[in-house]
Order: sequence, then C-alpha cells, then structure tokens
Amino acid sequence: MWVVSDRAAAIAGDETALTKPLSGNMKGLESLSQLTGFKYFFPFVRTSYNALRLTFAHTELERFTRRYDDIMNGKNLDAYGIRPEDLAGAQALMRGRMTAGNAIGGLAYYLALNGKITGDMPFDREEREQWKSNQIQPNSFKFGTEEKPVYVSYRNLEPFNTILSVTSTFATNTHLLGEDERDNMTQKIAFMLSLIHI
Repeated sequence: MWVVSDRAAAIAGDETALTKPLSGNMKGLESLSQLTGFKYFFPFVRTSYNALRLTFAHTELERFTRRYDDIMNGKNLDAYGIRPEDLAGAQALMRGRMTAGNAIGGLAYYLALNGKITGDMPFDREEREQWKSNQIQPNSFKFGTEEKPVYVSYRNLEPFNTILSVTSTFATNTHLLGEDERDNMTQKIAFMLSLIHI
C-alpha cells in the first residue's frame, strides 16, 4: 500500500477522483452527512460539486476565483499544496486548462452549427417528439451520413461533457430569439455557477 506524502499530489488525486473535501459555502453540507439518511445522500453531493468545480476550472470564469488570484499572484500557496519552486507549473496548468476548455467550447459551437453534435433534448414537446421519431440522440457526437447517422454519447467525458452540452445546446438554439429559450439557458448556467465557491 502506497501513501501519498506530497500535499499537491494528494489534492490533485482528490480532484481527479472527485472526492475533494468541500469548502466555502458548501462546507456546511459536511456536517449534515452525520445525520441519519444524509450519509447516503452526501457522497453524491460531493461528487457532483467536485465535477462542476473541475468543469468550472476549464472555463474563462476561473479568472474570477480566489484560487486563480492566489496562484497567479503567488499568494496562499500552502492552501493548494504548491511549493514556490512549483508555482510556474501550477500557473501553466491553470492556463492550459482554461485554454483547453475554450478550444473544446469553440469546437462544440462549430460542430453544433454544422449538425455534428447534439445538446440537450429540446424544451418544446413537439421538437422532443420529432427527435424521438428521427432517433436523434441528445448529448452526442454525430457521425455517418444524414440517411444513416451514428451517435456517440459524450455524457461520460468528464469534465468536458458540461462544456460540450451547454455550448452545443446554446448553438443549436441561436436561431430562437424568444425570451423563453434564452431565460431557460440563463437559469441553467446561473444555477451551475451558483454552486461554485468563488
């Protein structure tokens, strides 16, 4: 049995496994896990929060977090397990994640406009029924011909599945200028961002 003694490696491992302890506003949920019934629910909250936080780290919105400010300015490095000699690598990793998220978001937007990726199921009931009758799979890449398409799901492609889904859903619905679609997307994005400790 191996024990990880390097704090930065342990934090990175917890982040990758989506088991990082909660912090900030979400830390209060840790105490709820002691109550009867909550101990079965709590592991899912931690995993979901960590998945959203990891996705958030791959977007430009990361620039507005305390973590970004600390690492880019070399402050509070102990909180992240970063040694001063490893600061340049941590900064490069942060920039690289954001660039990868930007590239994937841009690619998803382009693919969605060309019908090569699908987002969430349409909100409109008639459109949903049309998708079902045409066997269009939500949250998937589309390969093959129009007559015989093959869909490959990206739902398990963490942490990029959220970026792909939000971007492709937004791109697919850009032709709709009504308030309902815009408000629905805005509410989803606002809810996701409200869970992130900034």
